[in-house]
Amino acid sequence: MRTPVRLLTLLILAAPATALAQATETVGAGTSPVIRGDGLKRTVYCNRARVTVEGNGNEVVMHGPCERVAIHGTNHRVAIEEVGSLTLVGSGHQVQWVRGLDGKEPKITKSASESTVVRISKEDFARLPVPIARE
Repeated sequence: MRTPVRLLTLLILAAPATALAQATETVGAGTSPVIRGDGLKRTVYCNRARVTVEGNGNEVVMHGPCERVAIHGTNHRVAIEEVGSLTLVGSGHQVQWVRGLDGKEPKITKSASESTVVRISKEDFARLPVPIARE
């Protein structure tokens, strides 16, 4: 009887670490990862990637330089540390960004209704909560 109890204890202790691992992703330079789903929470380390967010109600924090960010769907909350171009399609998005890629202003294309795009300070970005995976 002791073995099943130890296994159950191990599984319970390992579960939070697994959930946290699912919440953070470092992507390769020049890649094009897609975050697709509903109600996901993710932290992404861009490394000059081209990131796409699709679905409904996702919360994503993007660290480092993102060459391009495309947001499709509804009601996403996205914070970006550094972005070259930003495209919004759909509705109800809330997007925050700190600075443009390589010191230039980002190109922002917004064909999303009832969406906001605002610049925030690096201090405000640093205070953002880290999304924890919720699937």
